[in-house]
Amino acid sequence: MEAWIFAVCFLFVGYTYAGYPLLLWTLGCLKRRKDEPGEEPSCLPVVTVVVAAHNEEANIGARIENILQCDYPRDRLGIVVACDGCTDRTASIARGYEGVLVLDLPRRGKAGALNEGVRVASGEVLVFTDARQRFAPDALRQLVRRLYYPGIGAVGGELVLIDHEGAPQVMGAYWAYEKLVRKLEAIVASPLQCSGAIYAIRREHFVPMPGGLVLDDMWVPLHVVWKGYRIAFEPLAKAYDVVTPSYHREFKRKVRTLAGNYQLIWMAPWLLVPGLNPLWWQFISHKVFRLLVPYALLGMYAASWAMVDKPYGAALAVAQTAYYLLGAVAWMVPSLARRFRLAGLAGSFLSLNAAAAVAPLAFVRNRGQVRWERSPMLSPQKPGEDNRKVRTY
Repeated sequence: MEAWIFAVCFLFVGYTYAGYPLLLWTLGCLKRRKDEPGEEPSCLPVVTVVVAAHNEEANIGARIENILQCDYPRDRLGIVVACDGCTDRTASIARGYEGVLVLDLPRRGKAGALNEGVRVASGEVLVFTDARQRFAPDALRQLVRRLYYPGIGAVGGELVLIDHEGAPQVMGAYWAYEKLVRKLEAIVASPLQCSGAIYAIRREHFVPMPGGLVLDDMWVPLHVVWKGYRIAFEPLAKAYDVVTPSYHREFKRKVRTLAGNYQLIWMAPWLLVPGLNPLWWQFISHKVFRLLVPYALLGMYAASWAMVDKPYGAALAVAQTAYYLLGAVAWMVPSLARRFRLAGLAGSFLSLNAAAAVAPLAFVRNRGQVRWERSPMLSPQKPGEDNRKVRTY
């Protein structure tokens, strides 16, 4: 019996992290679909970049300047800064830029701020981003270009992570894996979400978000798919952000994001219903199963110890214990994670699944209202300069 429990749990974990991407790759090879661009309009559409910000006085000026420096006609570009209960100088700094519309809102959460930003936006194309990232000069043009492909209703860009000084080198490993899965999903049908750092939709496809929602970058694209359109991934549209500098901060971010998955299901239960959700199989395999992996790992671990009187049972128990202890040591000694890749990967794996185990408690404790927080400032230097370690994931 214990062997069966171990086997079932092992297959579940294996499918979630390896089998699902492999199946996507296989389907993508069989499908061999190549999107063809549609007819572009005689002039570029009006684009409004919507930035939700909470106490971002250290970032907002450089963020606005970066958007204004994009290679997009200035008379076709608008910026809305939705200040979500800011108690610092974010709003006053943003108002110092000509043509930037600033909303000074009471604290209501990112979703509420974005809803208000969209309400006053004048562009037929909406681009969503945060205050800390930076766009490549041609990012807006690349997003708009891809929106004119037939059947496309939303486009996600490429997020490039920049090493933070002192960050373990594998901190971006999970993001590299995640982006690979999204690219494969885009080939087969549509990715489930876009990077919140850079994505665009046609204005008519926007569905207002419920108050307190965390995962706008899933809500908005999934509703575009629900309306019968596809989400595209455009690697030429690049945004830059920093690697999470510590396992502790990475853990907090993942708890918030994974609790946001529970919140999304609570607010949009149709996502779990085959037929109603066009991406049901992808959603279950990519999002729901990852929430359940910690319990499968616990089942594997318990089954291994139950078989400890057998040679293979003892070996399995020792191997799992050693790997989890290595991950814990990597948490406590970051220099070990920076020096040894296996230790870094163990630390990231432990962080991810510990966050998945804690996420439902965080969701219930906060009654579904998962707060968004500021993130570390990204240096206002131009992306890709030689004094940075830039890695495209």
